[in-house]
Amino acid sequence: MGVRFLKANGVLGVQEFLQLFRVPSFDHKIPVSGMVLSEFDDIVSVSQCSKSCFNRPGCVSIFFNSATKQCIAAGDVADHHMVSAPGFQHYTTQGPEVNKWQKFGQSHYLLIKEGANLYQAQKRCKELGSKLVELETLEESSFVTDIAIRENIDIMIGVTDAFQENEWMFLSSLEAVPFTQFSSVNPDNWNNQDCVCISSYFNNQWDDFDCLYEISHVCERSVGC
Repeated sequence: MGVRFLKANGVLGVQEFLQLFRVPSFDHKIPVSGMVLSEFDDIVSVSQCSKSCFNRPGCVSIFFNSATKQCIAAGDVADHHMVSAPGFQHYTTQGPEVNKWQKFGQSHYLLIKEGANLYQAQKRCKELGSKLVELETLEESSFVTDIAIRENIDIMIGVTDAFQENEWMFLSSLEAVPFTQFSSVNPDNWNNQDCVCISSYFNNQWDDFDCLYEISHVCERSVGC
């Protein structure tokens, strides 16, 4: 069950929510100093503590001690990043999928089956301290393609030609991709398609599609982040 906290986003009349999930297994612990983003004293509630994560890049965890009124904001943490600290409770923005990251090479990967368009997928990955997956090697491509095959779904990847037709680049860096894996009939740019997915219809090869179309996606983050 998540706890939702209101945050203003600076746009008149628009409100967003930060949803935090309790992680009891990390209670009475805090992250080691190298994992801490910021610390605050005289914090009287979880809601007030949660504000330390608002608009803070990389922040996905808070640790709150109601007795001492201390609040700690941190990135993603694992058990080996923790030290004993009685009285602290742990909350995360990562939700029930927190333990479903898969490691391959120097990255962790999270499949999000819920359909999202490009902009929603990028926002979701950013909230998890990650980015929409970018396939930089053939080995990495095989790993993500295997996920698509196993789950029998299409998977959006972080590639676009929105800036120059048929010049495919990574979304995060706008650098040219080192390879493409389009099917023999793609890309076709039907109705100006600028996004890319691993498509079950095209035998798990790449297909260009409308960036507003909602499909599953994979988030990627570096090991240790």
